[in-house]
Amino acid sequence: ASRIEIIEAAAALFRERGYHNTSMADIAGRVGVLKGSLYYHIHSKEEILFEILDRFTDLLLEKTEARVAAAAADERERLQGIVADFLEIIRDYTDEIAIFFNERRHLAGEHWRKIDAKRTRFGALLLGAIRSGQREGTLRDDLDPTIVMLAMFGMVNWAIFWLKPDGRLSVPEIARIMSSILFDGLRAAELPATAGPAARAEPQG
Repeated sequence: ASRIEIIEAAAALFRERGYHNTSMADIAGRVGVLKGSLYYHIHSKEEILFEILDRFTDLLLEKTEARVAAAAADERERLQGIVADFLEIIRDYTDEIAIFFNERRHLAGEHWRKIDAKRTRFGALLLGAIRSGQREGTLRDDLDPTIVMLAMFGMVNWAIFWLKPDGRLSVPEIARIMSSILFDGLRAAELPATAGPAARAEPQG
């Protein structure tokens, strides 16, 4: 078994059983090798957990840095692109992201510091784009940018529970809807004439 096969097998098992309930023997059995053979590639179960989380955090950071460096019509457009990228990663790395939320507490020392540094960098890039949008006037400037960032995290992260690779809407379409909710709000630009209470009242007599 290759190192990548071991990592992918472990990710599936961690998602199914949890980190603590998965042994190195379980991982070896999933890839069809003897337990001792794993140690040719991997030194510990924590090392596997680190690599699982490192794979998708690297990709998320790489894509976000590319969005920040690229030209965009405005920061709202840039943020919509970041949301779309994040949704694509959720779609393609479901196990890894679920493990990040559920099992990251088991990482310690240098392993956790590396993951946390990437997470912090991603948050800083997102916060920078939000603040830039507030300065340029494309985003409301009366809202705390950190709370806006956390709201974005919450909305996008929750997609892990419902986003389907073969769903009715594409990732860019979902990103547009999320961005509209986040940056435009739910209020219609112009309420229809029939929307008032009088229009909804039951006919009299």
